[in-house]
Amino acid sequence: SMIVQPCTMQSVEEAVACVDAGAVHVGITPSQGLPGELPSLEAVRAPAALAEQMGLPTGARVFRSLIVHHENGVALQCEDRYVNPACVSDYLDQDFTRVTPTRLLFERTALARAQFTVQAAAPTAHEARLLDIEVGTPCLVMLRRTFTRDELLPAPLGPEHLS
Repeated sequence: SMIVQPCTMQSVEEAVACVDAGAVHVGITPSQGLPGELPSLEAVRAPAALAEQMGLPTGARVFRSLIVHHENGVALQCEDRYVNPACVSDYLDQDFTRVTPTRLLFERTALARAQFTVQAAAPTAHEARLLDIEVGTPCLVMLRRTFTRDELLPAPLGPEHLS
């Protein structure tokens, strides 16, 4: 079963609290905002399901970052994020070893609301390798759609979760 949690934000501080509350709601300790490994930072063409989630045409250019967050040397989170270039045109030029994508987006966009969906799923082979776990290991998948006043912001969804 899935949990859907709406969240409305008026400031960067409220946005950070909203993300942390979503994490705590499912039993995750919120990140202290520390950057992680960055296996991928690129522009990609949005497949149909992702484009629909982001309110863009199929094949639209979007930015993708894949970051693995660690705590005490253990990989805890594989963050696969897609960002609409209209919202942060220089997203690919950022140094995500110094600032997290979440913090950057909260500081650079006018956030209005977010929608969280939490579900259990097995990682893909690639995700399992990044997290250093077995392929069949149960994981929590937290999908977040974040909206500005006019545009859908990042969709931290992997294509494998959109079919």
